[in-house]
Parts: sequence; C-alpha cells; structure tokens
Amino acid sequence: MARAALPPRLPGLDLLRVVAVLAVIAFHWLFRGPVTGVSGPVRFPGLEAVAVYGYFGVDLFFTLSGFVIAWSAEGRDAIGFARARLLRLWPAFAVSVSLTAAVLAWAADPALPVTAAQWLANLTFLPHLFGQRFVDSAYWSIVVELVFYGWVFLALATGLWRRHPALLGWSWLALSAINLKLGNVAFDRLVLASFAGEFLAGILLYRLRVDGPSVGRLAMLAAAMAVQVAHGMVNAADLTTQYGVVPDLRVVALLHLAVFALVALAVPLSTGPAAARLARTAGLMTYPAYLLHQNIGAVALARLTAAGIDPIAALAVAGAALLAASWLIAAFIEPAGRRLLAALADPLIARLPGRRTGRASAGTTV
Repeated sequence: MARAALPPRLPGLDLLRVVAVLAVIAFHWLFRGPVTGVSGPVRFPGLEAVAVYGYFGVDLFFTLSGFVIAWSAEGRDAIGFARARLLRLWPAFAVSVSLTAAVLAWAADPALPVTAAQWLANLTFLPHLFGQRFVDSAYWSIVVELVFYGWVFLALATGLWRRHPALLGWSWLALSAINLKLGNVAFDRLVLASFAGEFLAGILLYRLRVDGPSVGRLAMLAAAMAVQVAHGMVNAADLTTQYGVVPDLRVVALLHLAVFALVALAVPLSTGPAAARLARTAGLMTYPAYLLHQNIGAVALARLTAAGIDPIAALAVAGAALLAASWLIAAFIEPAGRRLLAALADPLIARLPGRRTGRASAGTTV
C-alpha cells in the first residue's frame, strides 16, 4: 500500500496550536496569576472555574508534538533531526528568554526575581544544570519536549525508530503504566511517563494518516489514550496541592479524550489558500506567545490594574501587546535567527564523521 503524502503544512494543526496557546494563556492570566497574586490583587471569579482547566493546552501541545516529530523525522538521520529541532526551537527561545528577563529586571518585582546568571543559564534550555531557576516557569514544558527529542534522536541513531516502531511504542507504554504504580519522579522525568500517551498518540495519528489503519496501530492508540487518561487523573491532584482546587475528574478524563479527538479531526482539515496562510502565520506565532505570556503578562496585568485600568481592559491591552510581540518574533526575528544559526552550525555538522545529509536542508517549521 502506497504511503499518503502530506502537504508542506497542515492548517488544522496550526489552528490547534492557537487553541492550545489560548488555553494556556487563560490558565495563567485568569487563574494562576490571580490565585497566587503574582499578577496583582484582581480576581476573575466568574472565569477561574473554567480557566483552571486551561493547562490542557500543554497536553494538546504534546499530542501535536508527537505528530509533528514523527513527520519531522521522515527522511532524516539523527543529526539532521537534531539540527531541524535546534533551528526550530532556539532562535525564538533565546529572544523570548532575553525579553522576559529584561522585563522582569525592569519591573523589579520580588515575586519574579531575575539575575544575569539566571538569564545566561536559561539560554541553554537547562538552567537547573547551573543551579538556576527558569526565567519563566512555563519553560518546564520545553524541557519535556527536549527529553522527547532526545529519545527520538537515540531511536533514529540506533535504527529502532524505523525497524522496530511497535517495540518502541509498547515498551514506552509499559514503562508509563508501571510508573502509575511506582510514582517515581526521577523515572517519570527520564521516560516522560506522565506524557507518554500524548506523544505516542500523536505519533500514531501520523502513522495512521500516512500508512493507513492497522489492528496494531489502533490497539496501541487505544492503549495510549487509556494510559494517558489514567496519568491525567493522577496528575490532576497537583491542582489541589498547588492551588487548593479540587478538579472534577470527569472533566479531566473528557478533556484528555477531547485532545486526542481534536488532533485526529484536525489532520485532514483543508482550507483555501488565504485561510491556510493565515493559519500558518497564527501557528508560527504560538511558540513565542507561549514563551512570553506568563511572567510578562503577570507584570503587565499587575501594573495596568494598579494604575486603575479596568481588569478586562488590562487583559485586552496585554493581549494586544503579546500578539504584536509574537508576530514580530515569528515573522522577522526567528527566521533571521534560524538562518544565522544554520550558518554557524552547518559547517560544524558537515565535519562530523560519517555524516549523512538526510533531509538537513528541508524546511524546519513543522
């Protein structure tokens, strides 16, 4: 059976990126910031009960990532895959980290401290290796993504990614299920047990799209969904521990299933050329928007409401500023940074022994 070819970009996935980032922004701006007081004393009691579930935007991002990474790995060797991910992540990340650090230094809020050493350590993605905290706690999910990429890199380098995908998938699910019982934090971080079902579901949805359905793929997808729902219900207790909120576990389970359904439905979605271009632009803006929104948003909301601006108007002003900054980064700064980073990295990559070109020069925006 011939494999189905995918277009260069899927507008449905871009639209889901927008849904995901809006959900996360709602969680931080309408729930977490007000509840913790970091964005000032203003509360949104009518919205908090809904916004608390906005963290599911991250779960949607992880499921989308599984799909996109399986797509990105096609035709690439391990080095080509690593190159593509580095070019996609680091330029916007470096700019967003720097902008966040600059705003926090200007604000001088004791609740959101920042130092030059912290900023420099964050530029590596892994500040904790240098004894520093994240400039913005939302960056924890970027580290999860990097661990996922690391495992994909190893699977590509060893050939297991293409030769034994079923073995990899079922083994990962088994480890994830085992940690439901163990609850070992270090093990969870190493194998991404809490999010294995989401990443794997995305990979399987990609395989179903390009290779067609099979009993094995459908069975693994069902198992991934079941394991992820179980992890999601366990992890929902963090809302109680951190914020004193008791989530409705029925809503948690339904939202996990909705995440998988949304990705499955979005993949075949087609639009006209103009709508596809708009969706692409919006999709590219979601990465800087995610990186910038939490702490800068908290500073903006606190300052605006302290100045007597209506809270809803403050949300609108902060949202417009975030939209503008995200567009500037996605449209101008990130492409230039990607070209510069490629010019610096490619000569070094070319010197690696046994280097295969793979698809190193292909587009890196998926």
